[in-house]
Amino acid sequence: MQEYILATVAQHQRRKNAEQTRNRMRARLLKGYWPFACPVGYRSQRVSGRGNMLVRNEPLASIVQEALEGYASGRFQLQADF
Repeated sequence: MQEYILATVAQHQRRKNAEQTRNRMRARLLKGYWPFACPVGYRSQRVSGRGNMLVRNEPLASIVQEALEGYASGRFQLQADF
C-alpha cells in the first residue's frame, strides 16, 4: 500500500512538472523567444536586457537560407540539386 501511494505521488509530480514546463515554454514562445534547441544556422547568444536570443551563425546561416529560398522558388527540385 505504501509503495502504491509513493508511486502515485511520484507520477503526479512528474505530470505537474511536465505541465509547468510546457506552460513556461509556451509563454517564452509568445514573448518571442525560442525555448527549443537552436535550428541549423542559428546559435543562442546572451543579449543584454533580453536574455538568450537566437542570432545567425554565419556562414552556415547563409548556406541554409540559400538552400531554403532555392527550394521555395522551384530552383531546386531534388535534394541532389542542393
